[in-house]
Amino acid sequence: MQQVNPDIQMLNDIYKNSQMGRKTLEEITELTEDPQFLEVLQKQRDWYTKMNDEASLLLRSHGEEPKKTGMWDDVSASLMIKVNTLTDRSPSHLAQMLVQGSSMGIVDIQKELNQQGDDADPNILKLAKKLVNGEEQNVEILKKFL
Repeated sequence: MQQVNPDIQMLNDIYKNSQMGRKTLEEITELTEDPQFLEVLQKQRDWYTKMNDEASLLLRSHGEEPKKTGMWDDVSASLMIKVNTLTDRSPSHLAQMLVQGSSMGIVDIQKELNQQGDDADPNILKLAKKLVNGEEQNVEILKKFL
């Protein structure tokens, strides 16, 4: 059985994390009419798109194609958003959902950073840290809407 290169695994996880963040924000922006909250969501969506593009370029530079989230993951995430917003589409509730998602992303990438330490490719470490820091900033901004 072929073992996955830890650098490539981390890059794929960064790619998937940023892809899921972008897709989630695309759906959430359709659910709010609050202009201030919408502006924040659009900025965060754009940031996730840039992170996703950076991860994609770095994967390709390592001779790998980005592994997109599976159809089941997309459908499941979309369904969860729809179910969780049936009765409450307030900025507070939407922000809470996004904080929880970002927190899971932070944990996933930080665990990989801790496991690999300084052994990972410096460019991949930089991108992973950039993702964690950006997610933490997103959470801080979203807390204002809770």
